[in-house]
Amino acid sequence: MPRRLLVLNVLLALTLAGNFWGRNLEQTALNRSGFLREVVPARPGWQASDAQIEPRVLGLLEPDDYIWRTFTAPTGEWVEVLIIAGHRKRTVHTPSYCLPGAGWETMARSSETQTIGQRDMSLETMVLARDGHYILVSYLFTDGYLVTTNLLRLQGRTMWRRLGATVPEVALLRVMTPLVGGPDALKKAQHRIQKTLDPIVPRLLAALRESERGSSTSARG
Repeated sequence: MPRRLLVLNVLLALTLAGNFWGRNLEQTALNRSGFLREVVPARPGWQASDAQIEPRVLGLLEPDDYIWRTFTAPTGEWVEVLIIAGHRKRTVHTPSYCLPGAGWETMARSSETQTIGQRDMSLETMVLARDGHYILVSYLFTDGYLVTTNLLRLQGRTMWRRLGATVPEVALLRVMTPLVGGPDALKKAQHRIQKTLDPIVPRLLAALRESERGSSTSARG
């Protein structure tokens, strides 16, 4: 019994120390603004426009960087890309919560594996409806190494990596596009999302790894 109690006390001490260290790293001031600038390339023939997250929301999320860009084709079709990244736990959230909060109703949802940037990875996909309009939304979470649709899994991995004085940069990548064009609307929307993700994902993974290396060095210093 004393030995079992000792083990439990050691585990508790390690957990408390890890939480304390993790909170200190979360409060580390990092100058990483702009590192996502080159992650979303131009699409030839499509017009690009950037949106800004309102200050109140930025104050809640405290991202290290984000990019919110919409591409519009001459035909009127559009694809919206949102990447929000940070080293704080509160920065990254699940779209399946925030989009319904904006009035969108979830009509269908699935997890699937796709080959993106020559790498097989999981994507969470939803069909949403509002006021007679339908959109297809796909998203994933990543720290530059692990790509997953399970935010809790990524947060658990982040917690353990912080014990080594690493400051992981975690990102949400969300892409949405309208479901229009008749019976093959879904297939067309999936193709638009695939074409959008192919050049973005490899760039995002590389940018997150580079940001983490710089942030971890600063935290140790």
